[in-house]
Amino acid sequence: MEEKIILREKIKEYLQFSNSNTSDIFDIKSIIDIKNNHQKFLFEQSTYLKLINSSFLTYTKNIDEYLNLLLDMVTLYKKVDLKDELIGLYFEIGNIFYDIRDYVKASEYFFKAYNYRDEVEDKSFLYILYNNIAILEYHIGEYEKAYYYMLLSLEEILKHSKEYSIQNNNKIIPFLNISQILLKLNEYNKALKYLKTSEVFIKLYNLTEFENTLYYLLNKTYLKLDKKIKKQSLHLMKIPNNKSINIIHFRVDTINLIKNCILTEEYSNLITYFSKVTYLSYKNNLILSDIYKLASMYYSKIKDYKKAYLYTKKEITSQKKEKKEYNKNISNNIEKKINFNYEFQDDDIEKEYLNSCNYTHTLSIINNIGIEITSIIDFDLLLEKIYLNLSKIIPVDIFGIGIINTDDSTINYAVFKEHNEEIKYNPRKIDDYSSLGAYCIRNKKEIIINNWKKEHHKYGIPLNKDFVSKIVPNSILFFPLVVREKILGVLTLQNYNSNAYNNEHIEICRILTNYIAIALKNSIQSNALKEEVVRRKKAEEELRNLNDKLRDLSQKDDLTKLYNKRIFNQKFNSLWNKAAMNKESLTLIIVDIDKFKQFNDNYGHLMGDFCIVKVAETLKRAFNFDTDILARYGGDEFAIILYNTNKDIVTKKVNHFFKELSMLQIKHEFSTVDNIVTATLGAASIIPKEFNQERKLFILADEALYEAKKKGRNRIVYK
Repeated sequence: MEEKIILREKIKEYLQFSNSNTSDIFDIKSIIDIKNNHQKFLFEQSTYLKLINSSFLTYTKNIDEYLNLLLDMVTLYKKVDLKDELIGLYFEIGNIFYDIRDYVKASEYFFKAYNYRDEVEDKSFLYILYNNIAILEYHIGEYEKAYYYMLLSLEEILKHSKEYSIQNNNKIIPFLNISQILLKLNEYNKALKYLKTSEVFIKLYNLTEFENTLYYLLNKTYLKLDKKIKKQSLHLMKIPNNKSINIIHFRVDTINLIKNCILTEEYSNLITYFSKVTYLSYKNNLILSDIYKLASMYYSKIKDYKKAYLYTKKEITSQKKEKKEYNKNISNNIEKKINFNYEFQDDDIEKEYLNSCNYTHTLSIINNIGIEITSIIDFDLLLEKIYLNLSKIIPVDIFGIGIINTDDSTINYAVFKEHNEEIKYNPRKIDDYSSLGAYCIRNKKEIIINNWKKEHHKYGIPLNKDFVSKIVPNSILFFPLVVREKILGVLTLQNYNSNAYNNEHIEICRILTNYIAIALKNSIQSNALKEEVVRRKKAEEELRNLNDKLRDLSQKDDLTKLYNKRIFNQKFNSLWNKAAMNKESLTLIIVDIDKFKQFNDNYGHLMGDFCIVKVAETLKRAFNFDTDILARYGGDEFAIILYNTNKDIVTKKVNHFFKELSMLQIKHEFSTVDNIVTATLGAASIIPKEFNQERKLFILADEALYEAKKKGRNRIVYK
């Protein structure tokens, strides 16, 4: 234990010494004479420390060598229990893994440093640690966690800025980082508050190196809040000469400057900014792919798709190189660093681009087509849009989409066009071996024919096959339309010329068939659903009509369509109890056709039914069928209930009935009352005082009817 303490003290002494300007190798063996194994140990660690002293240069030359060195130092510091220095090593290792985008490893070492926080007195590292962890969480999409750790970083700075002597430029970083995280969380108003605080801070302490980042985030926030963006006078800092962290600050600031220029469409000095940041990144072996990505965004925005495509390819190539370089370093097999060419000369990419004219623009069109067609439900409109959009980017003489009919195993072409002219295409059986579409569906394989005469035999189809088109096509494409391994149909594009379709055309079709298949499925399902809805509505309507008929049959008299006696009694009982509860009047009228037996016996049953119907229709016109209860109570007898009605209203309705009936002039030569059909009415009104005593009202109405008949009929008696 005593030797371990001596070792720890000597290493600390050396660390202080190595920070001086001397370049002499410090021979720790001359300071202390202890056991040989410890002497060797101390000598090894002095070599490591000397290398660490030039760490940035070592790192940029060989990451793997530098990592091995740091890991050896971790082992050394653990042995002598140098916890403060161990935290610094974990920081350094975490930063390296962060720089090479291995966020899992970076997180591992940052949290190793975090776990020592309670074992050391000096906690000035915490605000940086929280900041680094927050940035890692941000990069892997854990924005809530990133927000939490960045707030911890800010809290440490606000509490201990004087104690830790934190510089102003480090104080501003959490404010900017928090605002960027809040933008990802869609907390735009909160983000704006932090940015406004940052703006005051930057102006107060003249922190010009952060202005571009501030303006970029401000404008991004203004756009989200639908506010007018600010076109500040953007600036480019002077490139730092020394190999220090200022290079990283300069690079980040310039990239944000470029982003802001693209956002605000201020393009005047953009190429200069691109040149400077690219040169800086190239010279210091920093990644280039993010710069290429911005260049692609810029050229796409100004519609220079040729250059946009070129830089997109460069971005992908650069990412592959960076990943390859990282893998070589970690595997300890580095042979040499990759040489990025600042002049952007890449003949292979140029040739590839020239062979695929405006590919970026085409990809944009494909994406737009996909979005458009998958949003269309109408089947006919969908087919038309597919044809119009495809014909814009692919040379099409003949176009068709066939849909499988599973009921009879046929392919029915929903559309088949030759130069925009519809052609009748009869259904094809899936087992038709003379059909290219059937072959495509049976085998779930694309058909790509560049020369019909030379390639027809591949599909077992004779050269003299009958084509529906007017001219035999030489270039023929068939693509199965598949959704979740279920084949819906087939897409065909055909051209009269040989070799009309290149690899780009084929790849475009492959991408679009996915969109087309999904759009067709959605449309077919939607149409099927619409048909099912129509069918169900029709069935429901038929059922309602049937129920109405059944209800009428059960409730109404078949001849007069008035309520039958059973329903009348139910309604009468209900109204009696209601009137008794509310202390309101109830009126009952009994109607009897005068001398109906003589009418029926002499004119026959058909005329008798005719007479009953006409009297019923007259009652409907005189009384309100919706509020008054009208029923055929017997053969030639009718009953009417009126709720809460006075004698004047009853009299008015009855007089209307007599007048209407008289106007019918139904001949009745066998009546002793008149030579036309007449009727006698007995009416009674009562305010019920007892429940379920409705027979009282019937007795009163019957008595009134008897009295009216006794007085000579064709009248009403009211009680």
